[in-house]
Amino acid sequence: MAEQLEFFPVASPCRGICQSDERGFCSGCMRSRDERFKWQKLSDAEKQNVLRL
Repeated sequence: MAEQLEFFPVASPCRGICQSDERGFCSGCMRSRDERFKWQKLSDAEKQNVLRL
């Protein structure tokens, strides 16, 4: 499969709900606590990988 070129930064999936469940995942964006705190430092490829999970 050919790799798709990305021209725009990966937007945050945050919906402004920000409530963690018992496992530590946000009920709004479904990211882990670690993923939320590190989001700004991740590369676009890393962000896309987080969104695929």
